[in-house]
Order: sequence, then structure tokens, then C-alpha cells
Amino acid sequence: MRDEKTVLSKLLFMGGAFYWKERVNSRVAAGAVAGSPDEFGYTYIAYKRRKYAAHRLSFLLYYGWLPEEVDHIDGNPRNNAPENLRPASHLENMRNAKMRKDNTSGIKNVYWHKKNKTWIVRLSVNGRQRAFGCFKNINDAERAAIEARQTVFKEFARHG
Repeated sequence: MRDEKTVLSKLLFMGGAFYWKERVNSRVAAGAVAGSPDEFGYTYIAYKRRKYAAHRLSFLLYYGWLPEEVDHIDGNPRNNAPENLRPASHLENMRNAKMRKDNTSGIKNVYWHKKNKTWIVRLSVNGRQRAFGCFKNINDAERAAIEARQTVFKEFARHG
């Protein structure tokens, strides 16, 4: 955490973004936006050959400590405003993940069972797959999936 505090001393945080207080090197002037997004949209700030996640720096600056992981409440990795960040375990952070790109139903945690010709609601609970019902109607399956996520994942439930 000492390294993060050193980096924070070189940065200014305004409007959810970091800016350099002083010239860092010959290519980065004082006042320049610090960091750039990776392929997943998370902003990383490079300082002395090391990369720092902007959302973790924002959390540390605002709350004064660092949790195991920092979760973006709205799921937007570019929104590093302190009120959008919360401490989370890895499991909680994964519960708040977006719907997978290979999802074919268009509804998170809802799968088509070819043999039975039904929609299955299934969630991973404590590392194990758990079924929450079979439905002929996809709308009923969607309602059951939302209810199951709310019950199991609580404030980390994400429906899209």
C-alpha cells in the first residue's frame, strides 16, 4: 500500500479522473490525464514501471484503506467515482459480472435444455452449480432468475 500512496501523492483526483500534479517524464506534462484504459475498460496508471488500477487508487484515496477487491457498483469500469466503488471479495465481484457474451438466451443464468425443451435457471452458489427451476415460458424463467439472484447474491446481484 505504500507504493499506492506514493503514486497518489503525484496525482490530483477531480471528477472521477486522475491528473498528474507535475511533469512525470518528457512525454507527460503536469495537468495531463493520468492512465489509459485496458481492453476491458479499466484504467491503469503507470508510474516507475509499475501499473496501478485507477479504481483501487480512487478507493484508497477516498476511504483510506484497500480491500481484497474493489467492485464497480454500476458495472462500468470507467466510472471510478468513490460512491460507485465498494469493497468486495473475489466471489462478490464475480456475482456482479455482466452477462457472458456466449449467452444464447439473452437472460443471465437462463439456459435452454434441448432434451426437455425447457428453460433452466442455474446459478453458481459457493462454487457449485445450483438449479432454481425448469420453465416452459422464458418470461417465467427470467422472473425466477432475478428472484434467485436477489436472494442469493443480495446487493451484488446484477441482472444484465
